[in-house]
Amino acid sequence: MLRIYPPAHGFPLPSEDDYYTFARLDFTESTFGHPWEWTLCVFGPRLVETLGQTLSTWLPVKRVNGHSA
Repeated sequence: MLRIYPPAHGFPLPSEDDYYTFARLDFTESTFGHPWEWTLCVFGPRLVETLGQTLSTWLPVKRVNGHSA
């Protein structure tokens, strides 16, 4: 199941079997949570440079541009 929440609705805690994405309406930047891999994908230049850099200080990086880190 893919659930899209506008940022104004907050950030629900993901369950064990749901995908979560928080995206701009034009999908130029987004985060995407994968339930089985326990990963969070951050994309879009602005988000990668800000949120991606911050998250990488306390979460392991598994992939960069689709390639293993």
